[in-house]
Amino acid sequence: MTKILLILLSLSPVIANASLMFSPQEVKNILEKRAQNQGHMNRHSEDCLTCHGILFQNNDSWSVWINGEKLTSTCPQCRDGKIKMSHVDQSHAILEWDHNGTRHVVTLKPNESYDANHKSTISLQ
Repeated sequence: MTKILLILLSLSPVIANASLMFSPQEVKNILEKRAQNQGHMNRHSEDCLTCHGILFQNNDSWSVWINGEKLTSTCPQCRDGKIKMSHVDQSHAILEWDHNGTRHVVTLKPNESYDANHKSTISLQ
């Protein structure tokens, strides 16, 4: 009996599904959507803003990472002056972005990107 159990246990990774929570079709759909979103954002990366994270202690002490650049409560504007933080809290950041002469007011949560060409926000999760 023990030998049979050991044999079955050794085969279980081979016959197991790739996901315990999703069917194979759902996994395929999720991966296709993720690749589609990444491809959409990467095509026009200079036309996109991505929020990589928010560190919020209070209204006077916060940090937000936009396109890999850290903006802080003491320096809420990026180096080129095109992005300025208007409001930050623990869940989202509101910023003003001058993109090719057009002013965009954008609300981003961590792991979200905004595409200026499509004026849309996409979750990267």
